[in-house]
Amino acid sequence: MRRQDLKEIWNSPGMRRLRNDMLSGRPSPYCADCYEWERSGLFSARLRANKDYAAHRSRASATNPDGSVDSFRLVYLDIRFSNECNFRCRICGPWLSTAWYAESPGSGARKALRPSDDPESLWRQIEPHLAELEEVYFAGGEPLIMKEHYRLLDALSRRGLFHVRLRYSTNFSQTSLGDDDVLRLWARFHDVSVAASLDGSGRRGEYLRKGQRWERTVENRRRMMKECPQAKFLLSPTLCVMNALHLPDFHGEWLEAGLSEPEDFHLNMLLRPEEYRINILPGNYKTDVERKYGEHVERLRRRWGERAVRPIEAFEGALRFLRAEEKEDLLLRFRAKTLRLDEDRGESFREIFPELAGLMG
Repeated sequence: MRRQDLKEIWNSPGMRRLRNDMLSGRPSPYCADCYEWERSGLFSARLRANKDYAAHRSRASATNPDGSVDSFRLVYLDIRFSNECNFRCRICGPWLSTAWYAESPGSGARKALRPSDDPESLWRQIEPHLAELEEVYFAGGEPLIMKEHYRLLDALSRRGLFHVRLRYSTNFSQTSLGDDDVLRLWARFHDVSVAASLDGSGRRGEYLRKGQRWERTVENRRRMMKECPQAKFLLSPTLCVMNALHLPDFHGEWLEAGLSEPEDFHLNMLLRPEEYRINILPGNYKTDVERKYGEHVERLRRRWGERAVRPIEAFEGALRFLRAEEKEDLLLRFRAKTLRLDEDRGESFREIFPELAGLMG
């Protein structure tokens, strides 16, 4: 979007090629991550889009032979307003978080990445599509600290477009900006789904998501349950090598505390940076993961039955992913990166994750 406006992108050479690939059943390199997820039986963004937008399938017939589409209508909006973020998550970097920039001198990343240097130009492109929107997906960076996010919610509210589905990927660290309280705003919309990027509990969570204050995260969740009970809260951890053994414990804790419902679970399988993938684990650790996930799945079946289908499928898919490809050659890169960040941040992976201390050699 820094090089083209939305209308130009709609029928750009890349978009035309993508449409024709899809219509012809040819795998697209743009969709490689989704294909890898699907090979492990995980529910990808591609499959979700096919499910949620099945009613629009007939629009594909309006595709011209060159892959262009004459009607420029957006029913789904996902524009990352910036990489502004208050966290320095271990699995992240400056391209997705401004907080990371000070730790990444020489990375070549701009401190603030935005789709346009002129916020009003961007708004003028978005505004004509508001009336036809069915869903908006907010991510970042961290969307709940971005003023553009609140501007868009206000615009939808003033037009009475409360049927628009709101979807979030958020670190859930704060729920207001200035005078804007997002819980009060969400209470007006009919369908709100908040995917909270929480990877572990207590000190483990704070280590993985640098900047997190665990007690505040729990407090935000309890307040949401009280003030905005109609909004869906999805526990949405990213599974990486560091929380590979802890994740079942964390999931179980939140279920038993009533902070999460068993069916409201979405597991993100980390693919990059490659040195954080779970399949860098040596064989003995893979065996530990298989045992622990198997025990957790059985507990879910006994305790929650059909309500636990979604997390059961996610943990079983993670095990297939674990064994699908060997990546142990990346273990040295993981050690070096972890030791460097530990030294810079005054932290200790061995202390926080004693169950994985052997990975450090």
